[in-house]
Parts: sequence; C-alpha cells; structure tokens
Amino acid sequence: MSQINFLCQGQGPPVILLHGMYASMHDWDTLLPILADSGYQVFAPDLPGHGESAWLENPQAYRVENIAAELSAWIESLHLPEPPRLVGHSLGGYISLQYTICHPQQVARLVLVDPLYNAGQLSPLLLPLVWQPRLAGQAVRRIPPDWVYTFMGWDVTPRTNRAPALRQQIASDFKRTDPDVIHLLADIPDLTPHVSSLAVPTLVIWGESDPTLHPGSFPTLAQAIPGAHRHPIAGCGHQPHIDLPERTNRLVVEFFST
Repeated sequence: MSQINFLCQGQGPPVILLHGMYASMHDWDTLLPILADSGYQVFAPDLPGHGESAWLENPQAYRVENIAAELSAWIESLHLPEPPRLVGHSLGGYISLQYTICHPQQVARLVLVDPLYNAGQLSPLLLPLVWQPRLAGQAVRRIPPDWVYTFMGWDVTPRTNRAPALRQQIASDFKRTDPDVIHLLADIPDLTPHVSSLAVPTLVIWGESDPTLHPGSFPTLAQAIPGAHRHPIAGCGHQPHIDLPERTNRLVVEFFST
C-alpha cells in the first residue's frame, strides 16, 4: 500500500470522505468539522497521487481499480469498530460505489456527490484526455499556476463567487497532483450492471448544470439503486459541496441522522 495522507477529526461512528480528481482532502473543509461536531469520527484522505499522498512510480498504475484497492487496504488498516459511512465526489464517488458493491456488509451508508460511474458520463471536452492520457499529462505539467487560479474560479453558475482563498486552495491542489493521474480516465469499468444489487441506504446529490459529467446520468444512477434518495440542485455545477456547502452539508447530516 502506498503512503496515504489523511486527516481524522471527531469521535463516534466513522465517516470517510473521498474527493475527486486533481483535488485533495481540502474539498471537505466545510463538511468535515460539521460532521465531527455532529458526533462522527471523520477521515478525509488524499487519494494516491493527490495532495500529500505519495505519487505512483508507474503512470500506467493509475487505474481506478488500483486506486480502489489502495483505498480498500487503507480502510482495513484503520481497524474501524463498525462499518463506515462513505461520502464520495466524482472519482471519489466511483471508488465509494465500487467499494460498497464489493463490500456491502462493510458500509453503513453511502453518499454520492456528482459521482463518476462510467466513461459515458464524461463531457466531450474531456474525451481527448481519455484518448491521449500521456500527452494530456504533459500538457497539464505546462499549465502556468496563474492560469489554473483563474480557471478554478470559474463555475457555470453566475451566483457562484468563489473567494480568493478558496480559488487558491483549489488551484494549489490541482498543481500538486501528479499529472499522470489523467490515466485514470483512460479505462473506467462501467459500474452500471452492479448497482441494482446494492442494499445500502444511499443518497445521490448532483448539480443539474454539471459541465464535467453529464447531469442526466445522475438520476439514471439514482433510479437504478434500490431505494436511493435523490437530490438534484438546480443551477449548480460539478462541485455542490464546494459551491453550495450549506445546502449540501445539511443534506448529508440529515441523511446520516435519519
């Protein structure tokens, strides 16, 4: 298992928060303390190749099944007293969903925020990254930090105005991520055939204006998961936990306490 950096806060039933690609544990800076104050022990790791976690030596090792295996081994190493509640965004949603499919008795509840679950969800703008991950990784290395800062301040909703400190954190997370993680998009096994067997209480939250993953894919997933709760957020993009944290955090806390 590669070195996985993580933050732990609070006491109580365990919760694990998994961020998306080119991000870090800081995606959960507003949700984590709220859950800790609500009586949970919260773990927020940096996925391999992200944040302060180790980069993988071989770019070809960046496959979702490898990252999921790393996280599975890490969860086992925590020796949790009871099954955790999982919250995953985008790539973190894929890993959370796959972990739950493989270990249905080891997950108490599942929250998916704009989750990735098959390659067909990807925006057409991202397809060149899928076709040429090596060239895409080289291109990412050459993006100037100022460009990243400007781009990370953009969102599809005019009402979203990311504060300079937030934009700086998102840009910093992007630039310190191993550029080779782009290989994760090259081969994504489709989880659709497996979700109908889930018996874990599940909540699916998504932004109806997501420009990264096709927003129509989320209600399809929620309908396929037996008994899943669904909460679309109008006028919100790919990161409702960042751009509309009060609403998203409330949904998560209420779902866990019900």
